[in-house]
Amino acid sequence: MKYDFIIIGGGMSGLVCAYILSKEGKKVIVLEKNSQLGGGLQIFSRNKTLFETGVHYVGGLEEGQALNQLFKYLGLMDKIQIKQMDKEGFDKIHFGNEKKYYSLGQGYSTFIKNLIVDFPHQEKEINEYCAKIQDVCKEFPLYNLEDQTTYPVSTDKMEGVAEVIEKIISDKRLQDVLAAQNILYAGKKDITPFYVHALIVNSYIESAWRFVNGSSQVARILARSIKSMGGRVLKNTEVVGATIINKKVTSIKLEDGALLESENIISSLHPLETIKIFGEDNFKRIYKNRINKIKNSISSFGVNICFKKDTFPYLNHNIYHFEEGGVWDAEAYTKENWPKGLFLCFHPLKNNSKFADGCSVLTYMHYDDVKKWQKTFSTHFKNNDREENYEVFKKEYEEKVIISLEKMYPNIRSSIKSVHSSTPLTLRDYNATPFGTLYGFQKDKNNPLKSYIHTKTSVKNLYLTGQSVNLHGVLGVTISALLTCFNFIDSKKLMYEIRKAK
Repeated sequence: MKYDFIIIGGGMSGLVCAYILSKEGKKVIVLEKNSQLGGGLQIFSRNKTLFETGVHYVGGLEEGQALNQLFKYLGLMDKIQIKQMDKEGFDKIHFGNEKKYYSLGQGYSTFIKNLIVDFPHQEKEINEYCAKIQDVCKEFPLYNLEDQTTYPVSTDKMEGVAEVIEKIISDKRLQDVLAAQNILYAGKKDITPFYVHALIVNSYIESAWRFVNGSSQVARILARSIKSMGGRVLKNTEVVGATIINKKVTSIKLEDGALLESENIISSLHPLETIKIFGEDNFKRIYKNRINKIKNSISSFGVNICFKKDTFPYLNHNIYHFEEGGVWDAEAYTKENWPKGLFLCFHPLKNNSKFADGCSVLTYMHYDDVKKWQKTFSTHFKNNDREENYEVFKKEYEEKVIISLEKMYPNIRSSIKSVHSSTPLTLRDYNATPFGTLYGFQKDKNNPLKSYIHTKTSVKNLYLTGQSVNLHGVLGVTISALLTCFNFIDSKKLMYEIRKAK
């Protein structure tokens, strides 16, 4: 059987492409190497406690907001189980050993009101900052579900996130509070464009939600819908190569040796992984060189804690904690002062318990810290040992994170039943991301076009989608899927259908 589309990678962007194309009557097959669909939507459990791997919270799901409307079109909104986070403070920012927490509220009026309470002398500036975010978001039509066929990217140098915040806000502590969510986009002070900050934090300010019992439900529902429309979705199916004749893919090769044919191929993998599969010789040297020179965003160390029953409260907000010294240097750490910043979140369960059964902590970690084990590969479905000293390394760094948590919760250690951690190698192996990069390519305000990746490649029928094409996050990769599908479907027609979805 020959397909219209083979989609490599069953993450959010791949599944959205498959849904859209199946809905248009195309013969589609999705190939996912893992035993679980979803990419960043994957979940796992330890000691009967559920943990997210990537999507710890999501924005823009309230009626009338962008992701809500996209989810309606995708047949998700009436099926997913979600819980709205605290309206008065969905994110709380904490510094050093202070008792004070700064609360970021949902809805611009609450967001502004809360900040004015803590920084009354900056009222005018807080309003100016919020207006700036909303103005920047208007420059991206697709983000607002308006017609747009390409991702708007300028050749000119762009404003950086830190320079905009510092230009508007004079209070140093308020500058740090507003920049504290930079772990959401691996922000770098002198590199990250302000638009990245604006697009991401705006959706959370609009409304902030958690998935009840895990975000993997999104992948499962999309897969069911794709199958109901005649598409196929295969797990445990890894693409290892391709036959390309006259710059066109004639077939792709699976790990078991099987060959599949298709008119078009869409890869939702990182562009470097895509080039590896399809053969470097099939891409123009200038294209390969450019892809290789783009810096990837940093990786992370994750600590997942299982609590003893009814010992630690469920918190319906996230915590961003930083050691004194600012929020922009968390990735400039030494072994002695790591971690310099961390993100703490909880995952709600159906039972609405007042107590948490676990929590997740994320903090920056460079790939170089685990480079000595880079030749090893291990997932739960291809389990290989990384040597005993790898486990020693993880335990040492887990302890450092717990010590950091004790600055906010002095008694947290007595609530811990077990601790489980992940490193940049975990992200690399499960998500097929080079160096375990969190968010794909690093966007650079000094050279915006450098990290702009087109959906088309120099191989005639090979297309890209995913976080490196557009922006990361649930909304970002969904928009990325739209951009990819615009190569095959009339953009005005598709956007009209999305806006009219109920």
